[in-house]
Amino acid sequence: MREAFAAVALAVLAPGAFAAPTAEELEACVQRFPGDRAAERKACFEALVSPRPPAPAVVVPAARPPPATDLAPGKEASASQFRRLWGDAKERSAWHAGEYHGNYFLPAFRAKNPNLAPVRAGEGASPLLLPTERQATEAKFQFSFKGHLWPKDDRGRHDLWFGYTQVSHWQLWNGDASRPFRESSYEPELLYTYEPPGLDWAGWRVGHFGLSLNHNSNGQGGELSRSWNRAIAFVRAEKGATLVTLRAWTRLRENGIDDNPDIEDYYGRADLQVSHAFANGVQLSATGRHSLRSGTRSRGAIQLDLSAPLCRQAWPSWLCVDSLRAYVQAYHGYAESLIDYNHKDSYLGIGVSIGESR
Repeated sequence: MREAFAAVALAVLAPGAFAAPTAEELEACVQRFPGDRAAERKACFEALVSPRPPAPAVVVPAARPPPATDLAPGKEASASQFRRLWGDAKERSAWHAGEYHGNYFLPAFRAKNPNLAPVRAGEGASPLLLPTERQATEAKFQFSFKGHLWPKDDRGRHDLWFGYTQVSHWQLWNGDASRPFRESSYEPELLYTYEPPGLDWAGWRVGHFGLSLNHNSNGQGGELSRSWNRAIAFVRAEKGATLVTLRAWTRLRENGIDDNPDIEDYYGRADLQVSHAFANGVQLSATGRHSLRSGTRSRGAIQLDLSAPLCRQAWPSWLCVDSLRAYVQAYHGYAESLIDYNHKDSYLGIGVSIGESR
């Protein structure tokens, strides 16, 4: 075994150039060249301590930056209206509820010419309400939310949502008539959305495309009943602090009595909303709606919504509620409510809102 000891000694004396053989490797040489095959055995030992090439370096690939279409959480995500309202595609989870069309309470909402004959178009417009039953100033509030219906891992860039919006007009200041709720509408909705990867143009980024099935009714009967179903196609796009939502719909006809066969000619067949968030926290939104018809069937409406933060840095913390904002709404045109879908008027309201919309 002198040859083996010599090989080990050479590796120890020159560790930078030689690698020490293992006991198993030395034993293999002895077993392969036993007895008088000393010369071959020596050559085997020398081969074990010959210079060996260094192990190849392991190259770790650098982390790839996130795609430009997926805003990372943090400052970028919070600066995006679309991400604040619809979330990050990588982080959303099932059953997570959030704002949809906005949540507000307007204790003072005034109509210029209150509708005292809320009947369907084409019928006799004899007054159904007395002036004492329909005051010009009332309260209006809206409650709206949306949530996912299946987990992110299963859907990729596809989403399925459930949305619900309720709008109520309350004769809050009409003590003589016992302060009744004049009108409430209920709008459940099933939505499908798809976020296209990297669909940009001239600084605009498309957030998603979508389709929805929408039911809207006021839960009343007889001449005051209003109800219809729609299939709605929509797209949302964003540029800086401006978010645009375009929707177009078609009515889904039902069998039986139609409460409002001409509602599309008054309520409209499409709408466009443009919303801008200013650096000081003020938000301005303009929504236009139209029947997409000409002549006597050309009708529509426009709505302006302005909100501003109520809390200031100098205010005591107990006076501040997160997302509580001063809110002003102005409306002109047809169909401010379902009950008045064929009545044209101007409205102005003031109150508070919580969160954002659309």
